[in-house]
Amino acid sequence: MYAVGENCAAEPIYPAEERNPLADPDPVGVRTVTLPVYEQSKYLPREPIPLQFDVLADNASLSEEDLPAHVLEDLPEQVNGTDEIDLDDLLLILQNEMERAEGHYLDVGDEVLSDKSDEAERRFEEAISSFRDERRRFEQGRKLIRDDDRVREAFTLLNETFIEMGDFPGWRLFQLVFIVMSIPDIVAQADPDREVTNRLDTADVIYYPTGGGKTEAYLGLVTFTAFHDRLRGKEYGTTALTKFPLRFLSLEQLQRAAEVLGHAELVRREDGLEGDPFSVGYFVGKDNVPNKLMDERRYDRVDRIQEAKDDPPEDQDHEFLILSECPFCGNESVEIDGDHERARVDHVCTHSECPWVKLHDGEEPLPVYVTDREVYRHAPTFVVSTIDKISIVGMQRRFRTLLGHIEARCPHHGFTGEEDCLVDDYDYPSKHTCDNEDLVEVDSVDPPSLIIQDELHLLREEFGSFDSHYETLLQTLAEEFGDGWQMKVVAATATIKGAERQVEALYRREHNTFPAQGPRLKQSFYAYAHPRKVGRNMIGGIPRNVSRTFAINRIHEEQARIVQEFQENPAELDGAIADRDPNEGEYDYDELDFSPGEDERKDELIDVLDDYEVQVSYHYAKDNTQLMKRSVRTMINRNLATADGNYHTLRPVLMTGETPLSLVRTYKDEIEADREDREEPIHVVIATSMISHGIDIERFNFIAFHGTPRSTAEYIQSYSRVGREHPGSVYMSFHPMQVKDQSHYHQFHHHHEYEDLLVEATPLERWAKYGIEQTFSGLFCALFLQLFDGEYGGELSERLYDWEGLQEAIHRDEIDVDRQRVENLLARAYDVHDASPSDADAASIYSERLEKMFDDLWPALIDAEPDDDNTFLPHVFGTLTDENDEALVGAREPMTNLRDIDEQIPIEPDTNTAKAINLFTNQ
Repeated sequence: MYAVGENCAAEPIYPAEERNPLADPDPVGVRTVTLPVYEQSKYLPREPIPLQFDVLADNASLSEEDLPAHVLEDLPEQVNGTDEIDLDDLLLILQNEMERAEGHYLDVGDEVLSDKSDEAERRFEEAISSFRDERRRFEQGRKLIRDDDRVREAFTLLNETFIEMGDFPGWRLFQLVFIVMSIPDIVAQADPDREVTNRLDTADVIYYPTGGGKTEAYLGLVTFTAFHDRLRGKEYGTTALTKFPLRFLSLEQLQRAAEVLGHAELVRREDGLEGDPFSVGYFVGKDNVPNKLMDERRYDRVDRIQEAKDDPPEDQDHEFLILSECPFCGNESVEIDGDHERARVDHVCTHSECPWVKLHDGEEPLPVYVTDREVYRHAPTFVVSTIDKISIVGMQRRFRTLLGHIEARCPHHGFTGEEDCLVDDYDYPSKHTCDNEDLVEVDSVDPPSLIIQDELHLLREEFGSFDSHYETLLQTLAEEFGDGWQMKVVAATATIKGAERQVEALYRREHNTFPAQGPRLKQSFYAYAHPRKVGRNMIGGIPRNVSRTFAINRIHEEQARIVQEFQENPAELDGAIADRDPNEGEYDYDELDFSPGEDERKDELIDVLDDYEVQVSYHYAKDNTQLMKRSVRTMINRNLATADGNYHTLRPVLMTGETPLSLVRTYKDEIEADREDREEPIHVVIATSMISHGIDIERFNFIAFHGTPRSTAEYIQSYSRVGREHPGSVYMSFHPMQVKDQSHYHQFHHHHEYEDLLVEATPLERWAKYGIEQTFSGLFCALFLQLFDGEYGGELSERLYDWEGLQEAIHRDEIDVDRQRVENLLARAYDVHDASPSDADAASIYSERLEKMFDDLWPALIDAEPDDDNTFLPHVFGTLTDENDEALVGAREPMTNLRDIDEQIPIEPDTNTAKAINLFTNQ
């Protein structure tokens, strides 16, 4: 730190003559400023060698001319002198580059650690050790690709898939290394008797900046694993379950996953692999799509299938439309339909040239399942869900199909984990129920290979505490269903601190943060912060002698004026760029490669300005968003309309946690539409923290923060919405009376230089005192709904998720559902017996509390006297009382989502309030 401002900010001064692509100069002075600016370097992937999909698919080769000089100087012996560099050669060269990088890390150790603390030396050694581990895992994966025919075919088919997609020519370095180093885990998982060193006991955390390609990294692993499943004989069932903390994230990622799996399906068919089509499921709950397709018991007899058949209102998408873009042809040609015969809400591509349409003569809907009941019945290859849905395992017997427990298949309605079709239950009217005549017995399959958690840092506090109990429950169920099956855990985040502690609490596993950090800040084998290219201009200011509202309005108004003035007169922008000092910019004017013709250059400048027309106005309090929307419509638009010049007014929209998914998708489509197709252009997106995850729009390149977000992680995630493709601007309007805001302003440069190190540790306590009281019923009931009923349900007169079935089971010696087994499985699900030394005391207390609750609840459940109308075990569990008719600790119905922690209190209006309400509603 060079200086701290007082009623101002302090900036370092760098020597202008050292501003070149390789410069990393020390400052030569400081200056005070009222409007500090920090130029955040663009974080770029390294490309030591071309990692082309066609070479990795074993369809093409490279020549030595395609390799950089430094690589040619040190080629491995097996490759040196070869005319063509094929798949095996390319992976060997990459391994060699990793070995060379490791040597470089060791060589610069003395220089990097000079005058540094013992803590810095420890972290340096950890970085070296982590990178060495990555190299060794990569080497083992490379050898499996070379020597194992099944692995090699799955790997080449993965690369064929990405060739089919045509989005990129090849992998980023960290993406390929991650996929290859994970292959030994997938192989060992499927064949535990094989001697393959694996890290299934470790959760891999992909830690990489927002927009850097984390999603493609784990989607690549999912695709490899799906092909590997088909090649080893798993012809149906779920390969990966991915969880997102927010519904907006799940929607965004579903489109990406569907595109990858769609092209993988085309490759699978072309290669002639046996099995069901690769498919995706959207598993997010009734607030987004229906849980049930029909409900005969309700007074209004809900029929979502008929609603799917009905046309949507004019100029609106159908409310059930989740994927507007076909994953097979890429056209926005998807419509919604309903099929009573198959109990489906169908996504149907209407484009005649779509590969999927051609394959099925237009008779088959897309392999996309968007309601809960369809997801259970079809066990999609890749399930995209919200974290909240994990708790449904304690309430929904159908969930077991996602864990591989499948007993039969109906050609019309899909899989069932019981003896009868799942469209044979009481939700469906008699004319639509299945007669079970065509039901065919099938074998169960292995549980999912992958559990993927995106945005790991959002699993925090009680939300994370509850989730941690269900995570280890899922692992326990997978072990029981899959004869010791161990699911691989992958997590991804762009901001995290204390990952080791968080992973241990959530999954009870060791953690590995990937990719390993390099010996210098923001410099590693995989990527680097470019010293000259600017990714974002960070600007800060404190309003003086004006209100914050006035300052906020002026920020957005001035941004709009600047863009509109340049749009009116592009030549002025052209001149400003040409006159800029080349020492102060990324490029000389000639390097920008504008067209020589004036008209062509004008069009190019208009295109550039189009990327800066949409502003994001960020507010950490939802109440402020409506105020900002009114300010845009009244104050800002009034000023623009009455100002001298040809200014147009701005259209503001809200994106908060309460904005419906359909409206978010509509706004996103409007912003991303071609300029000539925008009927009502959006100019200002007024948002809360909701926008910080999953809203990826290239035209977002200006954001103004009105007050400091609650955490550094939230700040980083939010401003990362801008500047993803083009240089962005971030304006922080600090609160003049908040101590935190003042501190960030006074140390503006330093705070942004080291912001990754300032990210707060995620607060998460697995052993929270009252956590077990909220989750006990869910874990207990899940054992009966999923495991015990799956094992013995067909052998009893009632199902084991029914209280009467439980009574019958505990009195039959041949049914292994006794008190001791249930208690042991609960102990495994809570993982109270294998705690690390640091958690031993807390785990011991939890173990005692678990034993006490079980001792109270088990006999109360056995001796319960449930209402004859509802003997469903989760319902009965919520009614358990002691001898004084007081509710027992933990006696509640299982959670239906992880925020379901408080008893709902009905609020009803009194007489006078009711009169007032009626007065308004009658008008």
